[in-house]
Amino acid sequence: MSQTSRPNPETRTNILRVLAGSVSPLPGEEIAYRLGMLRKTTREYLLKLYAEGSVQRTRKGKQYLYFLAAPSNVTLEEAFTGPLASAAVAGD
Repeated sequence: MSQTSRPNPETRTNILRVLAGSVSPLPGEEIAYRLGMLRKTTREYLLKLYAEGSVQRTRKGKQYLYFLAAPSNVTLEEAFTGPLASAAVAGD
C-alpha cells in the first residue's frame, strides 16, 4: 500500500482473520507470508490497525508481535468495519 494506492478492505479483513485464528501473537512477516503479501504492505496495514485500536502489539526482541485488541477496546464488528475500512469504502 503506497501513498498513491487506496486501502483495501478485503486485505484489512484478511489480516484480522489471520490474527483471530491464531492462538498466539504473530509477527508481521508471518502474517504477510500467510496472506501472500509483501512485508512492507502488511506492516503499513498493521500500523493503521494498531493506530485505530483494532490490534495490539507486544515486542519480542527487535520485532513486534500483533494480536487482536481485547474485546473491551473494540468489538469484532468494529475491528472489521473501523476507520480504515470506512475510508477504503468511501475512497479516501
